[in-house]
Amino acid sequence: MKKVIALLFLSLIPVFVLAQRTEGTANAHLSGRNVVGTLPRPTYNAQLEGTVVVLVKVDQYGNVTEAVPGVEGTTVTNTAIWNAARAAAMKAHFNMSADAPVQQTGTIAYKFCKVQTENASCVEETIDKNAFPFLGIPIDGSKNFMIDQLITKGFELTQHEYLEGQFNGESVRVYVHTYHDRVDRIAVIFEPSPEMNLREQYNNLLSTFEKSKKYKPIGKNLAIPDDDFFYWTNKKYKSRFEAISTGRESMNGEVWFAIVEQGGYRVGLYYDNLKNRPHGEDL
Repeated sequence: MKKVIALLFLSLIPVFVLAQRTEGTANAHLSGRNVVGTLPRPTYNAQLEGTVVVLVKVDQYGNVTEAVPGVEGTTVTNTAIWNAARAAAMKAHFNMSADAPVQQTGTIAYKFCKVQTENASCVEETIDKNAFPFLGIPIDGSKNFMIDQLITKGFELTQHEYLEGQFNGESVRVYVHTYHDRVDRIAVIFEPSPEMNLREQYNNLLSTFEKSKKYKPIGKNLAIPDDDFFYWTNKKYKSRFEAISTGRESMNGEVWFAIVEQGGYRVGLYYDNLKNRPHGEDL
């Protein structure tokens, strides 16, 4: 079985302003499996640069049963860093899979780099800056990189692994979805509004997108009529819009929204980077 190497860039809070520190963002992938929640980040005090590659064995339940640091690709020999990488890898958890081997082998690589100033960054992920954006953030890169960017926008990460905050003047939950370890979809789930019902929320959203110069409709999008009192059970209302490119290349983005059932009925709004969405590779 091929070993899958995932670069995990670590983000740590600096102890002293302007002091040298090691930081970054987190990212991981195991072939055919997804990380449950976010990857644990190593705890360490060393000031150094380099990579520690950890060989991991994952059972069918998604638990890491063994982690061995220092395999091929490692450039750091510091024992404290190795132990920290191993401890973090042991806490990682992947989705269950009855079809996976009893012990699936892969690797997680932790890359460390030092930053001299508080505002400097050593993020080395490859991000397509022209990717379809959400709140100005390209929908690309790792899940943790996107979460870090959303936090800078005022969202808060909850223990349930979604973010909470304000979007278009309303309270929402934001979910970051990945495919093959890259962000491909941002899901915005609106909280029930006491000032308006679902029909009003949906129709107001439809009107806003129809007036926007950034999108054009895909097909015929219908508003929910006033006399349809059971639209969430007997009809599938859904509206789709394509992002209008402002450059030479296509934006490759789509926005769609519908009434979804998630602890009750809510309006769900989805931003898709079509480049990163599945294209039948796993079939």
